[in-house]
Amino acid sequence: MHSKLISFLVDQHRTALRLLEALVATSERATKSRRQLLEKLESELYHHMLLEEEIFYPALESAAESKRELRVYRAAREEHEATKSMLKDLGATHPGSAEFAKKVKLLQRSVEQHAAEEEATLFAIVPQVFAPDELEAVTRILMRRHRELEAHRAWSEGALAMAFSAPE
Repeated sequence: MHSKLISFLVDQHRTALRLLEALVATSERATKSRRQLLEKLESELYHHMLLEEEIFYPALESAAESKRELRVYRAAREEHEATKSMLKDLGATHPGSAEFAKKVKLLQRSVEQHAAEEEATLFAIVPQVFAPDELEAVTRILMRRHRELEAHRAWSEGALAMAFSAPE
């Protein structure tokens, strides 16, 4: 049985993977769409990685008892660093170029692999590592942080839209 926490993190993986699929499907002429999709993807991935790195991973690290559990956690953290680097590189690449398409496909493969590994290994050990009350506490903290980030993201997007819209 999946906990609310794991279901939430898996849903975030699915959202990022759908955005990557949409980005891969774009043509070199669709520079505006590519920029918009990349912006949304960056927002989703950074949001997800921040939640895991601020809350989930530290809780897992302190609750993990075996070297294997810690190895799995450390590998996931390293994959996040690689994803951040790939996103930065992609953001610096012209969206109308063939290079952009290649980098998107590399990122897609990387995120697919990370999500699959994390779901199969890291998420699988959650029931063994956390007592039910600990898992509930971690879930509550993570969801509160998620709501804070969402409120900030909505405000930022709203403020940008207002700042760049023409007065009526």
